[in-house]
Amino acid sequence: MNLWQMVATLNRNHSINLPTMRIFFTLLLTALFCVPQLRAGERRGGGITFSPNLSFVTFKGGDELTVSLNKEKFRAFAQTALMNGTFFIEKKYFKEKFALGVGMGYRQLSEETKAVLNGDVEEVLSYVHDYATLPMYMRIYVSKKWYIKTGLTSMINLDNSLTEIAKSVSSGKTTTADASDENRYSWVNFSNDWGIGYTFVKKKVKMDLEPVYTYNLMGLLRGDVDVNTFQSTLGVAMTIRI
Repeated sequence: MNLWQMVATLNRNHSINLPTMRIFFTLLLTALFCVPQLRAGERRGGGITFSPNLSFVTFKGGDELTVSLNKEKFRAFAQTALMNGTFFIEKKYFKEKFALGVGMGYRQLSEETKAVLNGDVEEVLSYVHDYATLPMYMRIYVSKKWYIKTGLTSMINLDNSLTEIAKSVSSGKTTTADASDENRYSWVNFSNDWGIGYTFVKKKVKMDLEPVYTYNLMGLLRGDVDVNTFQSTLGVAMTIRI
């Protein structure tokens, strides 16, 4: 099967074969980190980034009524703080004033409906989307410790889940149950990423603190839909670099 046949198969299934994806990302991780020992003077390094974030959702489409109904139905942001993680390697240029990097990681997005009161019970629907990520970025230092970071991240959809959350108003008891999600999700997406960072430990092992913002360039849903869902995230990234 050639590449285009594989893509067509993925499009028909609307999902990624997880064993295949695990093999792919294992090979990629090996390629990223099992590199030859670098010669002295080569300004290369790597590290890991963790980023708790909030997901924000917007709706776009040709049907203005459907867009308006979705805005009324969903919260502007998901209440749960979600955790992202990325391994990366980068190479510095121009006396370490500029760096280019690539990596691989994990990102989770979510959206939630507003609470609907049904008798004594408040009902909420929680959608969660898991992605494997392949970020490419550039880091520009504007001073010894401050930098601007921007890039493009490829996102491979691994899983989507829908949970019904019911809370009793009188007792305060909360129950959850898995639900069937009839939406069809795109298996690939892209996000534009921006951050302003500060290096507060600058030794052999460096530590950065970086407010980050990401915005998906493609909608979550696939096929002919009246309205599509676009995700953005806002968070604070903690990076350890060597």
